[in-house]
Amino acid sequence: MSWPYFRYLSEGTKILIFDYVGSFIVSDREDLPKYLPWACFDVIISSGREFDFVAKECKWICRMLGDKQRRITSVDVSGRCTLYPDFSKDLAESLKINNSLLGLTFRGNCIFENDAQMLAEALERNSCLSSLTLNNERCLQDKGVQHLSDTLRTNQTLTKLDMRACNITDAGMKLFAEALTVNDGLKTLNLGFNHIRDDGARYLASSLRSNKTLLELGLEYNLIGENGALVLVESLTSRETHICLNLAHNPIGLSAHRVLDSLAVSNSTNLNNNIDLTYGYTSDGGYDHFLVKDRLMLY
Repeated sequence: MSWPYFRYLSEGTKILIFDYVGSFIVSDREDLPKYLPWACFDVIISSGREFDFVAKECKWICRMLGDKQRRITSVDVSGRCTLYPDFSKDLAESLKINNSLLGLTFRGNCIFENDAQMLAEALERNSCLSSLTLNNERCLQDKGVQHLSDTLRTNQTLTKLDMRACNITDAGMKLFAEALTVNDGLKTLNLGFNHIRDDGARYLASSLRSNKTLLELGLEYNLIGENGALVLVESLTSRETHICLNLAHNPIGLSAHRVLDSLAVSNSTNLNNNIDLTYGYTSDGGYDHFLVKDRLMLY
């Protein structure tokens, strides 16, 4: 839809996705609120290119999020977007008063520790955001995780956290594990494509013995070995609530595969009823298979 036609949309129209990828309308036209004074919509920035106009669009997003008369439900900033220096500060201030945003996504931008700190402080006051994705934000690392894990101790609104490919190690996993022992709001946690090893799996296993609300846990493409995988699965066998665990492409070894197989067919554990387990790739010969038994899937 070309820019002038926005004025002809009737009041009450709900725009589910307003995608201005690669367009010029926000950078060239600063009067968007004049044309969309009533709209409820999702904003997606996914240029995949490093153009200066994206910084202007990000400024516009912060202004709109801070306006209680607007209702933006989802923001996606992806593809090496050019974020202006004060973007995180402005975004955090907007999130502190925003009461409509449900999902916030960053992929492949340069989000650093100080950005994570401001975002975490905003989430302590925001009671609406339920989904946060920081995907392929490799500058975050464990120091950025510390701020977000501190927030999880008090924030019960966030139900989904995706931090794949953020250079998280066992130290960061320990921080998450400590937060999960007191958090009962998070349902989905994805930490795939990081650098988590056996120690990190042990930290997580300890917290999952007390946490009964997490339903999906993604640890694919990490460095978890045989001991870590077995300790992690063992901690879940007594759970009364169902959980989906993804350990695909971790070097867990052939011995761990065989133990997990025996758990899968055993009637003496709760594994069949309460765990969806995905695993594959071994360091000793590539032992891959597929088995479906009840709700259990083994790759």
